Amino acid sequence: MRQVWMIRPEWSEPALMPAQDEHHGDARLKAMPLQRLEMLNPDAAVIRVLCDASCPWVIWTSPAAVSAFFFWLKRYGLDISFLSNARLAVIGSGTRDQLLRHYPKAGPIIAADHEERANAEGLLSAMDRCIEQESSDWTRQTLLIVEGESNRPTLRAGFEARSAHCLLAVLYRRVASAWPESAWAEIARSDPGALGLVVTSSAAGRELVSAFQSQGLALSQVIWCTHHAAIAELLQSAGATAVRRVRLNHQWLSYDLFEYEAYW
Repeated sequence: MRQVWMIRPEWSEPALMPAQDEHHGDARLKAMPLQRLEMLNPDAAVIRVLCDASCPWVIWTSPAAVSAFFFWLKRYGLDISFLSNARLAVIGSGTRDQLLRHYPKAGPIIAADHEERANAEGLLSAMDRCIEQESSDWTRQTLLIVEGESNRPTLRAGFEARSAHCLLAVLYRRVASAWPESAWAEIARSDPGALGLVVTSSAAGRELVSAFQSQGLALSQVIWCTHHAAIAELLQSAGATAVRRVRLNHQWLSYDLFEYEAYW
């Protein structure tokens, strides 16, 4: 049976795992994270500040940020009803799908207008249009950015440059989780193209390319799968010859990898 390894980070806390499970019982999909995610425990005072704001927003930067956010609220015993008074925004479709799993009552969710622009700049542009269409003013907006430790400051800097009031909820950290030698041995003995790797971030792509090189393995040994053009370009520039585009939401992943790609 052909197999695909999901490189997306997984939570160390068991309570957070169900919302991250996108494998849907498909035995062909195997979790093989390069990182583990650990919850941090910041003060929940930012929620009280947000609740008092006249134009509150909550912005999630990743699916992990969504899971961490709702776990954080539960830990503090905070009622999620304040979300009904806030505008909601996300970086991309994967983050939006995760938000809808945790909060199916969500109203309009602002996101980049195209998956190719699912980054900080794309979200800033989408929110600029929203503010303009509503004849509003950035100085009136209070934004809670939900993110992980050591996130790039691009999004926050963009909001601050627009004179918005920014709050931060840094809810988790990433911890390296290197693959065991048995995983590399499995790749080495697999037939070329029999194994696929789903790469969900540029950082993971760079780490894998470096690891393949240190292991003496050709990038052509596997099929590289990703949802984002920038990651595909990174992999191709490193020498990967078989790069496939996939949709990461739970409805389409197995279809893209197995049914659509008939030879899988």
